[in-house]
Amino acid sequence: MAFIAYKLTLNGSAQRLSDVLPSTNYPSGKVGGPDDVSIRMLLLQGHHANTARIFVGFSSGVSVTDYGFYLPIPTASPLPVPLGPFSDAGPMRLSQFWVIGTNAEVLQIGVIPF
Repeated sequence: MAFIAYKLTLNGSAQRLSDVLPSTNYPSGKVGGPDDVSIRMLLLQGHHANTARIFVGFSSGVSVTDYGFYLPIPTASPLPVPLGPFSDAGPMRLSQFWVIGTNAEVLQIGVIPF
């Protein structure tokens, strides 16, 4: 088991977490690509310099009024939000999570794959 860290720079519109994955073979969305692996655990954290909330959802319809949960405006030492552990019987992938946040703010993503 490994730990993988990513950094997603937000653009003000709905984005899949899988947008951080390499696009060598899957240029449009990277959904189902070789790097969109099943994950055991996901950690999400707003970068300490962010000044706004990040909203997390499970479709491209995620918005500031329609979301599953949000990451609060971070403090100097923000704690990550853990999701999982997920079962290998019904694993999750980065492509199943969507976020929206203020343009140029950063989402830190930690992944423990199966």
